Amino acid sequence: MEITAEPNVHDSARSTTDHNETLWASWVIESFQKRILFIGDTGYSKTIFNNIGDKYDSFDFAILPIGAYEPRELLWMSHVTPEEAVSIGIDVRAKTLISSHWGTISSLSDEPLFEPPIRFKKAGRDSGFSDEALWIMKVGETRAIASTQN
Repeated sequence: MEITAEPNVHDSARSTTDHNETLWASWVIESFQKRILFIGDTGYSKTIFNNIGDKYDSFDFAILPIGAYEPRELLWMSHVTPEEAVSIGIDVRAKTLISSHWGTISSLSDEPLFEPPIRFKKAGRDSGFSDEALWIMKVGETRAIASTQN
């Protein structure tokens, strides 16, 4: 298994005096002939995500944040909308999109708690992904990823 840090778009701070003194990252996980991209919190940058897609050619799975995006004027730089999450999946050439970062902390954002997966599924379908390629998992749900290794 290999894990590689790649860029994403966010800011950092733990106090008022340490703004952007640490970095943030996406993670590429390669194991058993599968390639997974875990994005984490991010804003949208077509350039950054196209570069990741170019570097790796494609991903079997992309785990994409779809929640905590409202109000946009405050959160656009750190959290993508469900539609932008699908755009990231397209940019990195992912075959399957897995939603994350939604529905668990209602006070983190202003959008309705269960709006993100509805918008994610619509955006994915509108972009040509099948329902089987759009995973919206319940808390505690497990899905097996078959190995193609001999």
